[in-house]
Amino acid sequence: MAYHTVNFTTSAMSRLAARGLEPRVDVVVDSFHVLPQFIAGTDRVGLLQGRLARAIAPSLDLRVLPFPVDTAPLTETFWWHPAHTPDPGHAWFRDAVRASAAAIVDLEPEP
Repeated sequence: MAYHTVNFTTSAMSRLAARGLEPRVDVVVDSFHVLPQFIAGTDRVGLLQGRLARAIAPSLDLRVLPFPVDTAPLTETFWWHPAHTPDPGHAWFRDAVRASAAAIVDLEPEP
């Protein structure tokens, strides 16, 4: 699992728990990007975002399976202190974040 502690877990794990399912957690990592490396070559299962799973799976010979319960869309939020609004570097960064988000939204929908 990524980001799994007594006080914090992912929304996917919360969805499973709400249905009475409590997977056994063997390994906890601090990044979704490294999670596949901890399951490759084992009988373990990992939970991560679909696009990321499909991008990484071929290089590690992993299967990507659908999540067994409905999940809410992942929403990213970016906020800043108003004092940074006129800063040119900050304005550039905000524009870069907007452009990146727009590019992701324009991708094909997940299967």
